[in-house]
Amino acid sequence: MCPKNYDNPALGGYLLDLIDLIKDEAFYGIKMYNKSHIKGKDYSKDNSYGEGYNCGYAHAYSRVISLMLQQAESFCIPLPDLGLDGIDPNKDLMPGV
Repeated sequence: MCPKNYDNPALGGYLLDLIDLIKDEAFYGIKMYNKSHIKGKDYSKDNSYGEGYNCGYAHAYSRVISLMLQQAESFCIPLPDLGLDGIDPNKDLMPGV
């Protein structure tokens, strides 16, 4: 059975904004990993933390979004309502995939 709906517009706005911020950070992590993964290029001058750090960063956000998707299913919240539709963390957010 799905839990009760909450009628708090501030809560909804907060969650939707937070989800967008987390998605942005997740895709930023993949971008930085891909950038640091290019062989033969030294990114130490542009504040890149290196491949290992960027891989961990991207993986952590992939896990967070996976949990968000699982919780949405548990609470019977349609993914489009949260802006999480069309995201597959195992394909879109995993370094090296």
